[in-house]
Order: sequence, then C-alpha cells, then structure tokens
Amino acid sequence: MTRPRDFRWPLVDGYQVAQMRNLHGQAQTIKSIAISLSGDYVAVHCSDEKIHMWSTATRQEVAKLAHAMPVERFAFTDERGSLLVLHEQGGLRWEKVWKHNVMKWLKSKFSGWDFGPQPVFARTEGRLATANKAGELTVWTYHGTGAPQRPQRLFVRPSISAMQFVEDGEALVGGTSDGLLWYARSAGGSLRSLQVFDQAITSIDVDNEAGRALVSFADGHAVLFNLQPGAGVERTYAPEEASRSSFGALFAAGGKAVVYGTSQGCALVWDTLKAQVVYGMNNSEDDPITCAAAFDGHDGKPGYILTGSKSGQIVWWAQPSCALSVPVVSSETNFVSRVAASSKKRTVKKEPAT
Repeated sequence: MTRPRDFRWPLVDGYQVAQMRNLHGQAQTIKSIAISLSGDYVAVHCSDEKIHMWSTATRQEVAKLAHAMPVERFAFTDERGSLLVLHEQGGLRWEKVWKHNVMKWLKSKFSGWDFGPQPVFARTEGRLATANKAGELTVWTYHGTGAPQRPQRLFVRPSISAMQFVEDGEALVGGTSDGLLWYARSAGGSLRSLQVFDQAITSIDVDNEAGRALVSFADGHAVLFNLQPGAGVERTYAPEEASRSSFGALFAAGGKAVVYGTSQGCALVWDTLKAQVVYGMNNSEDDPITCAAAFDGHDGKPGYILTGSKSGQIVWWAQPSCALSVPVVSSETNFVSRVAASSKKRTVKKEPAT
C-alpha cells in the first residue's frame, strides 16, 4: 500500500487484509463491524445486507447470515458468539451450533416487538436498550436464547442519537442530536443532564472500569468525559490535520488509547491522557475507512483493532502497546506492524493465521 507523502506521524500497516465481495465478484462497501465478546468472531455488515461472520483464529469467512429486510442494528450478546439483529419489524437471534462436526449459525425470529426504524441501540449482558425516532427509550431483558421480554419504557426524549450501558448495566449514558449528554438508571428513573454541548452527539463509547466516556460530535471532534459526579470534559481530540471521521471515537488497549479521526485517509491512534496522536494506521485516501472496532484481549487472547472500508477491505491491526508506542513485532502473537519514513512505499504483508 502506498504511503502518503509528508505524513506528520509514524505509520503502521495492518497485519492481515481481506476483501469482501458478492457472488458476482464485485467489491462491497462495509457498513459496520462488531467483535464478539470473546474476540473469536467478527460480524461484518455489508452493502448486500448480509452479515458475514469471520473467524479471528483463521481470519477466514465462516458463514453468511442472510436477512429478508435491511439490517438496522446488530450486536453480539454472549461469549458463545450469539448475534442479535434488529430490523424494522422486529428482530432475530443467530446462535452458533455444531451439527455432525460442522459449525453453523441457526436463526430464531421474534416478531411483535416494535423497535421502530433506525433505532438507537445499546446492549449489555441480559439487557437491550432501544430508542426510536419519537424518542421513546425502552429497556428489554433477555435470557439465554429467548426473545427480549418485559419491556420497560423509561422516558421520552426526542432526538436521541447515541447511548451505552454503564455501571454493569444498571445505568445508561446517552446523547442527542441537539447536544445533550444525559444519564439515566436502566431500571427506572428520569433522565439527568450531564452537560449540554453546541454540537450534535454522534456516538458514545465507554470505559466502564475508569468511569469515562468518549463522546463524538458532528463537527469531527471528540471529548473524554469523566462520568463521576461533578467532573466533566477532561480531554479533547481534534487535530488540525484530521478529516471528519466516518466512525465514532473508540477506546483501545484497555482505555489507554483512542482511535479517532483520519488524516490523508489514515486512521489516527491517540494517547488517551495526553490527547496526542501517537501514530497513523496506513490506509489509502482513495478508499475511506467506514467503520472500526477494537478488542482489548480476553483470557490470554491478544487484542486487536479492526477497520472496514468503502471498497470492502477488512484490515486487522496490532493493538497499541501498554506504553503507547508504535506497535512492534510480537513472536507470541504474530502481531506485526511496521514503522517507516513517510517517503517509503511498502505493501501490506499477510501473516499466516495462528
């Protein structure tokens, strides 16, 4: 992949690249990505309205999950790799099963649940929160493989644009398109204002252990917000050289890093506390990154960052090191990244799957 000239920061390359194509061999735009709680599977939603399931162990596609209507939202719900998918007329759950030593995903529909078109969506273990266009925020509970049940409407607040569970699922933090950052208990209780900003809030990511949220805005900047009472904005992420990001700011490396913004097509990795860019993730300016996700590591499995692009490329990237230096080769994980002067040209090398 050609490196941009005069790039201000060091650059790293992805250690694995895959191309999404339809049955006719045409490239597909990647709309969104989700990583399973165990990190073993990646769900990729493409322009064909299928969700393509990938194994992170082999970095190969293992299933195509077809849907009769457009996918609105989706998320993994448990360590087994179960996937919850919402659409306009309800939703369904995909469960991983083994039959005759062959792994398959089987779907079970649940109808009669009106999530509304393009619902804002948050998930935690055993709970699902949705907000429709009218601003009705509802919390659903679910157990095992069953459909969501016992819906509880919390309140009505128009223009909800993003939300996440916090405090082990006992509360929600959300934002609106008119700039309100709010907090509410998920088992009942009214909305409480945390701060009003002058820009629309477009996404929220949370670091539950540290009690912090990354709040992204429509004008292309993001802030680190301390959720403790009496606290507030601690850091701002908005380099002059960065273009407006097509994906919201997200935590990586256990909250020590932030992935947000692009410059010359390359996604930027920040030191969370210093609010400074450490390096860029090398990507073609002609193929914009459309989405990103991060896995911090789990049960001895190494973490990684994943990006999807307009032309259908999925790229795996090494997680930033604990010292937030540019990632280096690790013999134990086969995580490879390369740092070079911006004037050099280098292609992305695929490493063998572990």
